[in-house]
Amino acid sequence: MKQTKEVIEKEVIEFLAIAVSAFVFGMFTYSLFNIGELESSILKYSLNPVGIILLTAFLDSFPNFVSSFFVMISAIGVGLNVHFTVLFAILGSCMGSLIGLFVGRRYLFNVVRLFFKKKDINKVIKGINKYGKAFVFLAAISPFPYLPMVFGALGFRWRAFILWGMIPRSCAFIIYGYGFGLLI
Repeated sequence: MKQTKEVIEKEVIEFLAIAVSAFVFGMFTYSLFNIGELESSILKYSLNPVGIILLTAFLDSFPNFVSSFFVMISAIGVGLNVHFTVLFAILGSCMGSLIGLFVGRRYLFNVVRLFFKKKDINKVIKGINKYGKAFVFLAAISPFPYLPMVFGALGFRWRAFILWGMIPRSCAFIIYGYGFGLLI
């Protein structure tokens, strides 16, 4: 029995989703049982300039349940310099957003084909580029997870993404970072 390319792609996507979910569940379970050890490891290895850039880049590039704002707020909460933390978080977010949009546009457009009929794909692309700006803007400024990979998979344009996604996201980092810095 020969499987079609679409069936194989769906199976690969399902496997990857299960693998990522199992990894996240495993890390969550580990963190519950080793909270003291984990806390010292996070402070030692993650909340430094390189860690902030890499964590925010990772969290902003791949769809997940945690917002990259929490990395910045955690770093400010443990006493790191607000100015540098905001700067490094913005750098990481911009890198992650560009990577996510690129991966979505380049590799995940085939996933969109699995969920939409061929005749509807052009409608989806036109719709996301016409009406998706407001959604991208709201996703960029909210503390909820940001999905540039999904925007890329739906064919969102680079220029519109920079204007309606990355610039508002950077402004949100400044507002949340300095706002939280004033609270502590």
